[in-house]
Amino acid sequence: MTAADGAVSRARASTPTWTTPAVVAARIAASLDSGALLREPVDAPSRFPWRLPLRGPGARDLLEDLPRVREWVGAWERAATGPGLALEWK
Repeated sequence: MTAADGAVSRARASTPTWTTPAVVAARIAASLDSGALLREPVDAPSRFPWRLPLRGPGARDLLEDLPRVREWVGAWERAATGPGLALEWK
């Protein structure tokens, strides 16, 4: 095993901090449960559509752990098939 192999193994062992559909659902649920979302004025133009930035894989992740990156993309593609969610890919 080379030093490079060890780095890849450590990278795979760590959990990525990418934003998942479950994290976004939890944020929305917390806003609803706290009443913060419901207290917003109906005509507040800055609130809707509700835009949430996502943290996704970087270039290194693509090189070192492509299968996990594909799983992450697939999870978002499945989530986007539901009502009320649109993804903007960059």
